[in-house]
Amino acid sequence: TVQQALFEDRQLLLGYMPRGTPEAKTYGYLHPLMLLIRDGVVYLVARHEQTVKQFALHRMCSVKVLPDPCHRHAFHPDEWLAAHADPGDEPGLLRWVLRVSDDLADHLCERPVGTSDQWSECDASGRRTLITQMPYSERLVWWLLGLGANIEVTEPVEVRDAMRQRLEQTL
Repeated sequence: TVQQALFEDRQLLLGYMPRGTPEAKTYGYLHPLMLLIRDGVVYLVARHEQTVKQFALHRMCSVKVLPDPCHRHAFHPDEWLAAHADPGDEPGLLRWVLRVSDDLADHLCERPVGTSDQWSECDASGRRTLITQMPYSERLVWWLLGLGANIEVTEPVEVRDAMRQRLEQTL
């Protein structure tokens, strides 16, 4: 239904369960602008009254396409995305050197990790080295931390040190 409204340029009536609230909130005459995927969650970016908001699709309790046309005037997706980047994201590419378990490397080799992936062969310890270029982001650090002992950040040294400090604080 959300995709239908986007493709047909029509407004939505939305029942939405905001995080931390016991009751759904109704948003009428919502102008859908685009879909956004962040950290595996799909969001509808839409204008409600004069404010552009993000609505997680999994929190929607009801969606109705209205006959009213959607107005996307003065919305520029690239500018909006640049202005609403995750906190901690830094522009520019950094050189990353990662030592990766062979099993994880098999999985990661199926799609690019960075912009210039170079994989080594498996060494005697059962690890492969990935050298690539990627921008730094908090999302990337969370992902790396979530991989646990399957990955070791060798470079950038500053990121490695910051990750070590985070891990020590959890003990």
